Amino acid sequence: MSLNKNKENTLLSSYISLEQLGLSEYEDNELVQETAQDLWKFFQSKNCECRMKNTYQCFEKVGFKRFFERHMQFRGLDKKELDLVLMGQLMAFEYNQTNENANQKFNYQFNNDIKLCKNTYLKLIGVGKDHLIQINKSLKTKGLVERLHGNTKRIPNTKNRIKIDQTVSTLVSTFISNYANIHGYPSPGRHLQYDTQSIIYLPTNEDYTKVLCQTKAYGTYSTFNILKNRFNVNEVPDKIPLKSLSKERQEYLYYEIRKYVDIKFQEITCPKPSWLK
Repeated sequence: MSLNKNKENTLLSSYISLEQLGLSEYEDNELVQETAQDLWKFFQSKNCECRMKNTYQCFEKVGFKRFFERHMQFRGLDKKELDLVLMGQLMAFEYNQTNENANQKFNYQFNNDIKLCKNTYLKLIGVGKDHLIQINKSLKTKGLVERLHGNTKRIPNTKNRIKIDQTVSTLVSTFISNYANIHGYPSPGRHLQYDTQSIIYLPTNEDYTKVLCQTKAYGTYSTFNILKNRFNVNEVPDKIPLKSLSKERQEYLYYEIRKYVDIKFQEITCPKPSWLK
């Protein structure tokens, strides 16, 4: 195996930190790491299909950080948003379409100055070749409209489905209410589909100004007061006096923040201090 081949394999298998990639401002979490390493391997693979290759591959002209940031922006879109964005880009990229029966041709681009080969463009937007074909097919047949996915608007073909009418919904509601009065409601923050730990239900008839806890599963409850003093819900609490902003803070808001605030809210959030001319 050649020396260059050994070097290439080393680059493909080695780990590179976010700081080395110029991404030190990003949180070092699993998603960022996984995406960064995958794109870095793509950059090192030199998998460019440009017909007119010069000194740089098309993705190298973009630069890793800009490529990563744009890729993450595409990943942040939901399916409907991504489809519409890609349709708009395909409309802009299409060229030399004088005959409706002629094969479509596209000039894929990162921006107005940097052209991309199709392979690099697919990596940038994070979809496969087949998905892009379906997007283009929908664009040609239905125009720039939302694309339907999967079983949307399809009625399930099953004989044992039940119709939810007023009688059924009343029975279900009554059952849940009775169950809650006896056992209490589970915490809405729990992931019941994945959690295997037994759920401990707290009584619903307890005072909501208190926190109940157990040191052992199914043990006795200990009570902690949330509020130091009980209060009358019918009484208006005392007003908390507001401390005015310092001169330095008011001037900072006026000179530094005001220009970023919508005009109609500038006088409310960042008014001109009275001592300034």
